[in-house]
Amino acid sequence: MMMYKATATALLATLFVAVPGTAKERLYDDFSGRMINSKKWYGAGGDVWMLETSRAIVKGRLHLGMTAYSGQQDDGAGVGGVFGLYLRSPEGITGATYDVDVTNAVAQACPGKPSEEVVTGPEFRARFFNTQASPTSQQGDVEVAVGFDRRPTDVGGALTAAFIYQECDNATCSSNTTLGQGTFGTVAPGTTNNIGVRWEQKRHRFVFELNGVAKISRYNVSDSSPPFLAEKEIDVAREIADCAATPRPYTTIDAYFDNIRVIR
Repeated sequence: MMMYKATATALLATLFVAVPGTAKERLYDDFSGRMINSKKWYGAGGDVWMLETSRAIVKGRLHLGMTAYSGQQDDGAGVGGVFGLYLRSPEGITGATYDVDVTNAVAQACPGKPSEEVVTGPEFRARFFNTQASPTSQQGDVEVAVGFDRRPTDVGGALTAAFIYQECDNATCSSNTTLGQGTFGTVAPGTTNNIGVRWEQKRHRFVFELNGVAKISRYNVSDSSPPFLAEKEIDVAREIADCAATPRPYTTIDAYFDNIRVIR
């Protein structure tokens, strides 16, 4: 996932398992209304580099679209951001799944520097716990993202199903340490796939799910405190390296979300 660049990798144990059913999973929204339900959602994201955005219900699904560009002042670190919807009542949610169909995804690399990060995709992003005993800021919050990535090196329209979770290193979460990450493989554009995550606190692990198969990722940090920011969201995200050359790097994404389910 493009959530952040990894700074350090802790112990990550993964294995394939069948996804068990859970009685606590409930449908949160199937976008069957004419408009986005203001009792369930509020807007997330948006910045000056996003020149085109779309957020609307289209034929019973939520369409999120975004086209964004790089800075051109130098070949520096770049910029990232999201566009989507926050869940209005995120407290107590320990997981979520969603259906998503990516109909268009483009990631244009920086000429002469193809290894620089340019990536876009749909995701579910959440914070479930904080590693500190008595958190007074975002420091220690652990943020999870699970969804699909599109990079310039991908071929044939493929998107990589991936997950990552990171610990905030400071009060503003401007620096992060990667605790775990992994991939499922690729999915084709124009197909509907179900993906999500379940936090199992008693077992100190996350269960990431794709189309009925899961990967377990265990962590070795404290998880007894609630997050300072309990945000949960669905969005389309991007990270684009600054590039002084032309053509200018950009990303564009069109994704359709449906059947958002949450676990409490």
